[in-house]
Amino acid sequence: MSIITNKTNICWSIKKFMFMCMIFFLSSRLLSANEADISPKISFELLTGVYSLKGSNPNSDRINYRGEVEIQKHGSNYMLIWKIGRQQTQVGIGILNDHVLSVAFYDLSGNATGAVSYSLIEDGKLEGLWAIFGSETYGKEYLTFNRS
Repeated sequence: MSIITNKTNICWSIKKFMFMCMIFFLSSRLLSANEADISPKISFELLTGVYSLKGSNPNSDRINYRGEVEIQKHGSNYMLIWKIGRQQTQVGIGILNDHVLSVAFYDLSGNATGAVSYSLIEDGKLEGLWAIFGSETYGKEYLTFNRS
């Protein structure tokens, strides 16, 4: 594969990621505006720092992977970095609305772009559903706070 083809593929992946982020955030804002009066007020706090990660792939009921997720405040948004196993790294940007953290993510290998929606179930614990762009199924993730 030529260098030009690689640059074209990387540019296309970045454009696809940015488009997906825009659609994802707009839809989460519309949903939150429509549900503002009926959503319960939860007093749990999203802790920033490092979380242990357990996750299952789409159509699986067992834990398929483990790792860590770092969540840091970035203005009114959140930046996330996933370290899955020894070789996989993903980055994402998220918006916290009520007790839901909506995140668009990109795998640094260039193989995956997707979205994850984490529900804050108690201080230091999140449960999420994730999907890859273009897929028809979703996986699950469980985060438990480790350290700041």
